[in-house]
Amino acid sequence: DALSGSHLDCVFENMMDGMAYVTSYSGWKWMDVIHDIGIRLSDLAHQNLITHCRTVQDIHDAHKQGKVAMVFCLESATPIENELDRIDVLYGLGIRSMGICYSESNMLGGGMGEAFKDSGLTDFGYDAVKRMNKLGMLIDVGHTNDRTAIDTIEASDYPIYDSHSGPAEIAQGHTKGDVVLQSLAEHGGVLGVGGAGQGLRTRMHPVGSIDSYMECVEYCINLMGIDHVGCGPDTLYGAHQELYKVWFPRRQGHYKREGVESVAAYPVPKGMVDPGYVKGLENPSEFANVMRWMIKHGYSDAEIGKVVGGNALRLLEKVWV
Repeated sequence: DALSGSHLDCVFENMMDGMAYVTSYSGWKWMDVIHDIGIRLSDLAHQNLITHCRTVQDIHDAHKQGKVAMVFCLESATPIENELDRIDVLYGLGIRSMGICYSESNMLGGGMGEAFKDSGLTDFGYDAVKRMNKLGMLIDVGHTNDRTAIDTIEASDYPIYDSHSGPAEIAQGHTKGDVVLQSLAEHGGVLGVGGAGQGLRTRMHPVGSIDSYMECVEYCINLMGIDHVGCGPDTLYGAHQELYKVWFPRRQGHYKREGVESVAAYPVPKGMVDPGYVKGLENPSEFANVMRWMIKHGYSDAEIGKVVGGNALRLLEKVWV
């Protein structure tokens, strides 16, 4: 019901399969993920608002028919383990976007959540990139470390994307460095500026809000060019931050490693409260606030169109076969 009034034509659904706890609380197990995909496909078969999106034409058709095209994605390739052919299986089930890894490293590359972030794309990861290229599956580096992201950008025969990160140069939170963002743009890719949990916080806006989010969007536009920036708020209907209370205690790495530097968060001004979510982008129905902000700040219709979907659509036209 909420999606029907959200003004969205297409949703990239990551399905939270890091929390597909069917057989294990560690997540990302192959059979758990396949089970989850099957259940979701069954649900889709018994309703008429959401269409399972496999092609660019499906997005155009959903728009014309007043429906929502749902792209099935995985944020991490961890479930394939060391089996390249599992990528084909996932493609056959309708997965059209997959991340190299989640915040924890895997057989393909290094995650952004590791204590030391100097690991790059592995040889197996390189092969997986080439297989995804061959199939026409979009590659995501949203949770990789910077080195793995750059390796992946350079290894891919087609443009890739970072589905939900911000600029580390000005923001705290889920971020990538300028070198990654510039390389992404130089290779024709797209950044979806993220905003999960507390969102992207800056010195100017130390509490996540539509203003801190758009400060990051504008920074990326100036750095990468407006043709390479989109929106990836990475939020949902419900209390996203409450999920962390269930998820974080089950993450790998329960011991604190020596030699890891911690960065102090930007201080919250006296009298201001951080609610734990991005004010003005609390859920997908609030995404329209991005357009409202851009209109208010003098962006043209063409520029707004690129950021809120046009750039993403152009990327899909190059990658999906």
